[in-house]
Amino acid sequence: MRGIQQSEHEMVRYLRKVLAQEDKEIIASEVSRAQFYYEDLRRAANHMALVSLVTRLEHWTRKFVKQLPPNTELTANKRKPYIVRAMEALNTHLGRPPVDVQFFEDLVTARNAVVHHDSTTEWDFNGRRSVAARYNDCGDLNFTNDHLTEATKKVTAQVKWYDEQLRQ
Repeated sequence: MRGIQQSEHEMVRYLRKVLAQEDKEIIASEVSRAQFYYEDLRRAANHMALVSLVTRLEHWTRKFVKQLPPNTELTANKRKPYIVRAMEALNTHLGRPPVDVQFFEDLVTARNAVVHHDSTTEWDFNGRRSVAARYNDCGDLNFTNDHLTEATKKVTAQVKWYDEQLRQ
């Protein structure tokens, strides 16, 4: 994000310098176009960070499920993502976690929008799917830096909690 921000500042400075003799409206238009491009880069970076975060959460969840008693089964509802079924099994065995599973189901759905659906917010796959309203920007996924910060904190808290409970 810092690199994108720095590049944007440099580009805006460059455009203002190169177009200094042009009409203010032309300068504003070119600067606005550049800023739109950099905003798109920021959005893409946040979306890729979401994909990475959910992938790591799925990794840890798989490891934790392997530590449950051998007869522990995941719910049979295949409409739910694996990670949600795994967390439900962990929660049944370990107790109430710090973060509700629905938050993570929303993250998985947002991740799926990025990976499988070009960041659109609604699609059909074994029924109608849609991302949580807070990540929806007029039909396009908009997973912001604030969303990423919140998700990172909640994923960290959940993973630590599972680890602590399983160590006891």
